[in-house]
Amino acid sequence: MARRKDELRAMAQHPNSLANLRTGEALKHGAHSSIPLRLAQAKAAEIAAVVPVRGEDGGPHPADAYAVERLAEVLCRIDLATAHLDAHGLVNKKGEAHSLLRHISRWEAQAQQWMESLGLTPKARVALGLGIAQTESLVKQWAREATPRGTVDGTARDKR
Repeated sequence: MARRKDELRAMAQHPNSLANLRTGEALKHGAHSSIPLRLAQAKAAEIAAVVPVRGEDGGPHPADAYAVERLAEVLCRIDLATAHLDAHGLVNKKGEAHSLLRHISRWEAQAQQWMESLGLTPKARVALGLGIAQTESLVKQWAREATPRGTVDGTARDKR
């Protein structure tokens, strides 16, 4: 028990910890409440940094803004619920599995769907053609570099 309290105290000291909410913001599990805005914004910024499809400004494509926000919200809910379960246990006072476990399972499925829509899974990147297109361009570049000048297919021509 003391070890767990030390772990939670160490987590709370991290600047991005869920426990570092502003004064007056209660740490709730997030199943039935709104997500603190700063947590959602921080998570959205993390997601935006890794989205593979970029807009003209170098950030995520504007059409992906809604998906980034929804994914950030779902991931925040998962983080809050997981922190709540870590602090209070997986079993309620009646000895039954905590109802948050069901919510977390549903949120993880939603997060997976949002991640796929943003191209954040290997399968989604292939479906978007990102993985294949990058591979094909590298193969073409290597072929150009390997082909000697004056030949069409890299084979030497006999000049008689």
